Amino acid sequence: MPPAAGQNNPAQPVQYEIKAFSLLYATGKTLPNNKPEYAQYLPESRQFTLVADAYRFALDLFTRPDAIVNRITLANRCVKAWKDPELSAKYGNFTWSGDEAKMTQYEERYRRAIHNRPPHVYVRNTRNAFGITTRMNNAKCQLEGNFDPRAMFQIKMSRKLLDALVANDKNLFSPRNIPEEDERAYNARVEKQDAEFQALGFILAVTLFHELHHGFVAYLAGDNDTFTPPTVTYMPQDDDITDGMGESGSFAERNVLGGIVVMDPFPTGNKIGNLELLTEDKLYNISYKSLQNIKKNPHRRTTTICGVKAQFQFK
Repeated sequence: MPPAAGQNNPAQPVQYEIKAFSLLYATGKTLPNNKPEYAQYLPESRQFTLVADAYRFALDLFTRPDAIVNRITLANRCVKAWKDPELSAKYGNFTWSGDEAKMTQYEERYRRAIHNRPPHVYVRNTRNAFGITTRMNNAKCQLEGNFDPRAMFQIKMSRKLLDALVANDKNLFSPRNIPEEDERAYNARVEKQDAEFQALGFILAVTLFHELHHGFVAYLAGDNDTFTPPTVTYMPQDDDITDGMGESGSFAERNVLGGIVVMDPFPTGNKIGNLELLTEDKLYNISYKSLQNIKKNPHRRTTTICGVKAQFQFK
């Protein structure tokens, strides 16, 4: 009998099949409940392939040994805060239903679930955010039962980012302009175009990696729609500080990649911004060579992008 949706067999290796991915777009129509209608991008569409490949890369980063260690630390910090009477009262009292001794098992169950049944990804207008994670209304989850990511949360990705990725992908295969462009000039143009395409693909993969950590906190909280504690964050925004909220995605980026990956300005059509790594001390440019290295071996633990090492400060 095959496993139910979200159920995982620990004896089987974690594997992601592109056909399991789900990418949706707004059709422009409205449903009877006044909500927008969505349809699936076809698996043979370029949009589907590009985002599904970025999700694969995000999973490569997600399964790094240091990323797994980071998530267990993240989980322990969340639970500690949720059990703190003062914090719990401030953000809505609830009783965590898990067992701290099983944190490694919870992390593995979540990791397997997002490989086997990725959450729905919706292409939306996200303004100046590359991605947003939304917990499903009335989502229910048992930490030790079957877990279906699609019933727990969804990821909204930037339409502008996808449009830029598709536009750069098309330009990547543009022919040589003869006779105006000699072979040397053509090769230089192709390398520049590939660098921009790789930069867009990387920022999308990191965005998905980031959002999957928000999904992890939602999973860990179980049936409770609760908060990410301020002990799980990195370089928080002013509104997060005011609200006393944490940021699990930024926490993961810092501890796994060495800092927060940004692109400034936001990509528009064929024009993309600079791909950079932001830390408390410095802003690093992420080079084409750095992208090639991390994509070639995303599980390399000692060095992250830009040669910046992730300085773990777990307590």
